[in-house]
Amino acid sequence: MLTSCARCLLSLLLATILPQAVRADSPIRLVATIALPGVEGRIDHLALDPLHHRLLVAALGSNRVEVIDLARNRRSGEIENLPEPQGVLFLQERERLYVTLGEAAHIAVVNGSDLTSLRRIPTRADPDNIRYEPGADRIWIGEGDGPQGALAAFGPDGEALLFEIALDDHPESFQLQAKGPRIFVNVPGQQGVAVVDREKRTVATRWKLPCSANFPMALDEAHARLFVGCRRPARLVALDTETGRVVAQVDAPRDADDLFLDPATHRIYVSSGEGLVRVYVRRDADHLEVAGDVSTGSGARTSLFEAESRRASWPYPVGAARPRRSRYSIPRIRTGKFMLRYEASASIRAPGESIWPVLSDVVHWNRWTPTILQVEALDGEEIAPGRRFRVHQPRLRPTIWRVTSALPPTRFMWEARAIGTRMTADHVLARTAPEETHLTLAFSFAGVLGGLVGRMTGRLVQSYLDTEAASLRRCSEDGAPGSSPAR
Repeated sequence: MLTSCARCLLSLLLATILPQAVRADSPIRLVATIALPGVEGRIDHLALDPLHHRLLVAALGSNRVEVIDLARNRRSGEIENLPEPQGVLFLQERERLYVTLGEAAHIAVVNGSDLTSLRRIPTRADPDNIRYEPGADRIWIGEGDGPQGALAAFGPDGEALLFEIALDDHPESFQLQAKGPRIFVNVPGQQGVAVVDREKRTVATRWKLPCSANFPMALDEAHARLFVGCRRPARLVALDTETGRVVAQVDAPRDADDLFLDPATHRIYVSSGEGLVRVYVRRDADHLEVAGDVSTGSGARTSLFEAESRRASWPYPVGAARPRRSRYSIPRIRTGKFMLRYEASASIRAPGESIWPVLSDVVHWNRWTPTILQVEALDGEEIAPGRRFRVHQPRLRPTIWRVTSALPPTRFMWEARAIGTRMTADHVLARTAPEETHLTLAFSFAGVLGGLVGRMTGRLVQSYLDTEAASLRRCSEDGAPGSSPAR
């Protein structure tokens, strides 16, 4: 789970809790940048130190851990002489930092107060991911190459190896149950998930996945769901943790490397080397929808989301195609907040194929919804990327919208711009049964003035969205005017 780059930016996204009127699946926007001079090569995992308000970043290619002061949004130091740092874990109660060292096959234990080295603990080859089990006061790591792959448990303060549990191959991300004895382990070499019983210290079962190169993982223990990100093909897969059955699959960004759940807002974040963080919203335990993509940079794989502090961060490679003027690059940190987004949805008793002709026939929207007075086609009436439409609505100025994405018969997006504001509208049809479709209409504001404009017009926008969702449902189900294509 490594990010290879000649130049790196470390992007730090700060999330805020939005007002109740704002929907919980808002994407992310960047607002600040912090320089990290001297870091080059690959970046691996990250950890939060809430005690000292710091972010700790495994700068694998530079053989050190970067220390970021989150209170001042700046680099405050580094921990050097760490051969190939990969996993990082900060335990607030002990004020200790633990770093797995892939090249040295050790765990480095660091004083969390002054960041001085305390000791090193030997491991098998290539120690990587690291987790803490509070109830048993144990530290777990994934280690070992090929058939030497294993999970290793260490005792209090990580001083002694307690036991190891053999696996079929090198483990990547793994998650521990808080209210049960199981550990779910991604084993990409076996194209599956190993389910470990940590009380019996053995592999209880193995679940085969419908995709391979499965690196990131997140666990929703409350709903008995395990989420796994694959690269071949690019998929986000949901499994029932009671049976191992695949209950949902959706497209994911390419080269996914980290995956986090936000239980408070029902979001899922997937960071990827494709150059984006994809935000999903969960309609229920087994239905996922894309809420938006946040552009990062090609190769930006690993990330961190910390639910309590509402903070996310990821390494951001940039400028790889540019000529290097010197040996060292200047990584940075970016900070951000969620953009403002409103949404309405409806369950429609009709197949999406019969709804799409009405939804995509935008020039005749005024036939089925009172929120539209007129839509003028400026480049042709068919919904296609690049086409422009002038939309007239009650109480609003006429606005020109440009189609940015069209995926018949399930989705299209368009956007409009004003001074300091970018508005995006999304229209999604998701099949939930042979004769039933879930409609989602979303409207978001971004830009320097986007938040202000969004809050000023939010009540009207939400009212229009609710009306349009209800109107489309009625005309699709009851054959009201506009329920069949105009042409």
